[in-house]
Amino acid sequence: MSQPLPVNNFEWLSPEEISVQQICQTPDDATTGYILEVDMEYPPELHDLHNNYPLAPERMTITPNMLSPTALNILNEMNVKPTPKSEKLVPNLCNKQNYVLHYRNLKLYISLGLNLTKIHRVMKLTQHCWLKDYINFNTEQRKHAKTAFAKDFFKLLNNAVYGKTMENL
Repeated sequence: MSQPLPVNNFEWLSPEEISVQQICQTPDDATTGYILEVDMEYPPELHDLHNNYPLAPERMTITPNMLSPTALNILNEMNVKPTPKSEKLVPNLCNKQNYVLHYRNLKLYISLGLNLTKIHRVMKLTQHCWLKDYINFNTEQRKHAKTAFAKDFFKLLNNAVYGKTMENL
């Protein structure tokens, strides 16, 4: 919440204006940011390394045939039937198609070995740390709070802002 966040001047870039090099060289704290829709390849040689916590989670509808043998065994042991369909946020090792992300995440994923195969579109935007002062103020007030109520109050002020910004993602 203290990092640069999108605020205004949202505009789609034409294909001629899109430069992967320029986007990847944009500093994390720049006033100009980008949201991209891309395809990425998850190289097989990274699967063992990233198996415990894969990059680029995506919202997927999980069907019973997608469950691992281990998951099916656990369900059987607990006498629970798999649900027909269930939408979840799933970290996985699959290639990503039409994946939407902030340029800072793209830079991270590329640095960790994912291959960018296609850029579908890019939105350029202005970003700045518009919540930083509020978050820092509440954090300082919490540090100096004398009662449990005051500590919880300032903690919840920050948590509420975070929670409201993450609804319906």
